Amino acid sequence: MNLRLLITTAILGLCAALAIAQSKDKTPPALGSQTKPAAQKPAKPGTKPLPDDIKTAQDSGAKESFKPSGPDDPYVYPYGDEGTYVDTPDGGISTLKGNARLLYKETKFQSAVVTYNRKTQIGTSPGNVTVDDAQNTITANQGTANYGKKLVNLTGDVHITARPKQNATTAPEGSVRKEFSSPVDIRGSKVDYSWKTKTAILSSDTVITFRARERNWTVTADNLEYRGGEEKALLRGNLLAKSDKGELLKGKSAIVTLTDGKEAIDITGVEDGSKFKVDDEDEKAAPPTDASKGGGLKPPGKPGKPDKPETTPPPAGGDAKPGTTPPPPTPAQ
Repeated sequence: MNLRLLITTAILGLCAALAIAQSKDKTPPALGSQTKPAAQKPAKPGTKPLPDDIKTAQDSGAKESFKPSGPDDPYVYPYGDEGTYVDTPDGGISTLKGNARLLYKETKFQSAVVTYNRKTQIGTSPGNVTVDDAQNTITANQGTANYGKKLVNLTGDVHITARPKQNATTAPEGSVRKEFSSPVDIRGSKVDYSWKTKTAILSSDTVITFRARERNWTVTADNLEYRGGEEKALLRGNLLAKSDKGELLKGKSAIVTLTDGKEAIDITGVEDGSKFKVDDEDEKAAPPTDASKGGGLKPPGKPGKPDKPETTPPPAGGDAKPGTTPPPPTPAQ
């Protein structure tokens, strides 16, 4: 009897303890004691493997073979020693480091670090950058290449080294243009360069140095337009030209011709204070400008609107009829 009573008492005690524990679990916590959920950080774009159309040094033979197949190849070829790729709402972005470059037709956009957005077709370099094509080499502190617009925007210590066209086979052997011993040097703080038309627009701190008529010239102006296809430069505003023979010419604007064998500078609106120097060799040559006629030049055209190219007679024995002028060459694309 006593044993049965003890067992019953133990069972009742256990049930009471279980009931108390369950009631505590269902009791809401005291006001203000709720535990706030941990703040969630926004998810970062996920890094993914590089797409097949972006190569690095880990891809065997890519450095030598991963390049445009010819002038009609419409694709951009990104390459770097190493690279990463992420998807963003604005498009997939590749970041290439070490010998990073974007190749498009004959143009190379190169820097230590280059990002490339495949959707917008825009490449960006936050540091020193070099743009190279068959006719010009441009360096700057930073820049952006827009492959949709075929335009490069560069800023900071812009330096353009202009060379003759690669097909300029008529330049005589030993020519300073042929040998690149005295290339044209153009400088400024900002440039917009179209690699399609080979036209560069510089809007501040512009200066061009070149050699013409046995003189080394340095010319400054408010703005400068370099037309690589025509091998000419147009300068406007507060023009000041100096030569290493003591000449100092001031004017409103000038056209500088850079074609091999035809180098010249023609200035419009020559101002007071200009100084000319004539020596025995120059007495037979025309002066660099004609102040009385305003230089005999038409006003420079709008940026991006090159003058009509000059035509040249056909070679002896050609198919052109006598007294006719062959059509102008088709501009390079």
